[in-house]
Amino acid sequence: MSWDEFTACAGEDGQILYEAGEDAIKEFAELWDSLPEVVQNMLKKAAEWGGSFLARALARAGLAAAEAIAAAAVGVGLGTLVAIIADCYDKL
Repeated sequence: MSWDEFTACAGEDGQILYEAGEDAIKEFAELWDSLPEVVQNMLKKAAEWGGSFLARALARAGLAAAEAIAAAAVGVGLGTLVAIIADCYDKL
């Protein structure tokens, strides 16, 4: 499947994900699945505080594309971002 199919699957939020970039989304999806639940919850809480907090938290969690992902997560919401990736990742 292609990046275009993935962003199409994301619907209206596809443009925000497109701007974050394919590599950033793939890296985030792999990292998210490997994180313990407590770290996932920490990232969700950081997202509530805003993009700069989330970017720093993602960087601490080991995500190189932290700023791109934080921008996407702030644009659609971290929960929505994770749900989109879970629902559409098989197209990526």
